[in-house]
Amino acid sequence: MLDLDAFLEKYDVAGSIILLAGSRKVAPDDREKLRNLGRLLAKRSKELIFRSGNANGSDTFFVEGVGDVDRSRVEIILPYPTHQPQNRVGYDSLSIDQVDVLNEPTLLEQAKMHSGARYGIEQYLGGQTNGDKIATAKLILRSTLMVTGAEKVKPANFAIFYVDKTTTKPGGTGHTIRVCEQMHVDYLDQDTWFSWLD
Repeated sequence: MLDLDAFLEKYDVAGSIILLAGSRKVAPDDREKLRNLGRLLAKRSKELIFRSGNANGSDTFFVEGVGDVDRSRVEIILPYPTHQPQNRVGYDSLSIDQVDVLNEPTLLEQAKMHSGARYGIEQYLGGQTNGDKIATAKLILRSTLMVTGAEKVKPANFAIFYVDKTTTKPGGTGHTIRVCEQMHVDYLDQDTWFSWLD
């Protein structure tokens, strides 16, 4: 099991992007743990940049913790420019609409692994901008971009997740984990990082 000191020794280097993401459903007793992890990582590191997806739940709690220490080291990837502005005040952000998705083959290949988003992605690439399928496609493109990066976005170096262990359908978080596996980005979840808080 990776401990905190070993993690920091390996990843706390210039340009290192750490993805903090997870389930929208967070057990009430765990919410402060996510904030505490964000604070701990921001205090103990010097170089890490923390990336998240602006979703309610895990993303928000992780970022609140980091932001308590250093808001300048947070970057938010959005599915669209107006996505939940209340969660990202004072943070650098980038929307999927600012990325030339057609010229990002790795991003597209990985996003299309999510079978429920393929049709919507094709619609989005064809110029459609509204509808439930487009909304799903943009959420999945956002979740994918957080890992793969793009021309103006560095790829993630490591990912830390909070996973809802009560469901067998982890949704966008499950997709992001699969992208990490496909892109050989190491990751862990609370089964490991809860011990970092002791």
